[in-house]
Amino acid sequence: MQIKIGAKVVGTDGELGTIQGMVVNKRGDGVEDLIVHHGMLGGHERQVPFAFISRVESDGSVQLNVDQARFEQLLEYTDAAYRAQDADWVAPPAADQIYPVKGEFEVDVAVARGAVGFDSGKPGGYPGGNQIVSEDQQMPVIRQGTPIVDVSGEKVAEVGEFLVDAMTGMPVRLTARTGLLFKHERELPVSWIKEFAPEGLVLTRARDDFDAHAA
Repeated sequence: MQIKIGAKVVGTDGELGTIQGMVVNKRGDGVEDLIVHHGMLGGHERQVPFAFISRVESDGSVQLNVDQARFEQLLEYTDAAYRAQDADWVAPPAADQIYPVKGEFEVDVAVARGAVGFDSGKPGGYPGGNQIVSEDQQMPVIRQGTPIVDVSGEKVAEVGEFLVDAMTGMPVRLTARTGLLFKHERELPVSWIKEFAPEGLVLTRARDDFDAHAA
């Protein structure tokens, strides 16, 4: 059984959505979760573990062993999952009783420090920065359009088709898209995949090898 990005996902009581991406496992050599978009434009993406997959139909659709209600309880996928408020985060100045009118705080700071003050930090600690999960703990996501980079880190293409084995999560087919207005797509050996990283899908080969293969 093979699963591809773009495939339809069906639950025990009907269609749930389509696969928009796949979350890479901690080893960085395969995937362990599906990212399923459901709803119309402006809908949501849910993170679906492979354990919920019951089978893959002949038309490529993926059957889950959950119904609509259970599916909607699954974790909503968002890039913000890697971010959190600073420990010393404070409410916006406009919420402070001393500054009941939005903007008064900024005016006071500008008078006291000059406009350049706003270029040297975030006044009053607001809105503060974000704590970001370290890169080695972030789980990369593969989607159509994910950068493909050569062994030196240079972008050579984007992910086109991406298929994995439904049992192991290991990649079984990869195509690379190149070009701007007119896209060209060609298949790459999956043995060329070195790892999945935050910057994209990393190959074991250099650009010269990629270009020669694509010719």
